[in-house]
Amino acid sequence: MAIRWWLGLDTSARSMCPFCPDTALDPLGHHAVTCRHEGKVVIRHNRRKDEVFNLFRSAHQSAGAVALAAEALKLHSNGPKCQELGWSCIPLAVETYGNWWKEAHGTFSRLASYLAIHQPSPKSAVVAEI
Repeated sequence: MAIRWWLGLDTSARSMCPFCPDTALDPLGHHAVTCRHEGKVVIRHNRRKDEVFNLFRSAHQSAGAVALAAEALKLHSNGPKCQELGWSCIPLAVETYGNWWKEAHGTFSRLASYLAIHQPSPKSAVVAEI
């Protein structure tokens, strides 16, 4: 229902308000989000607030999970060949919205230290550029 409302689609399902006698729900959902019968606006507000809070909490808890899985996959896929060649396998896993996994942060820090030694820039400036 909420998605239909956000998209501006008909939310009424051709029904009546269960709280207001003889009040049809309008297609854009105005009555549904403003009906004040028995404090429904406050109750609805608190439910939405809790839903948004829970959504962000679950997103925060899963932050890094995709990058961690990608890192493990890269190590599994490339680690043996790198080891055979005598190379270090450093998986640089990043999520869609820019969350780099731990191994990448360490790699960037080591790279910045190396570059700072060979450039007239402090490490913090080099890290910011990376």
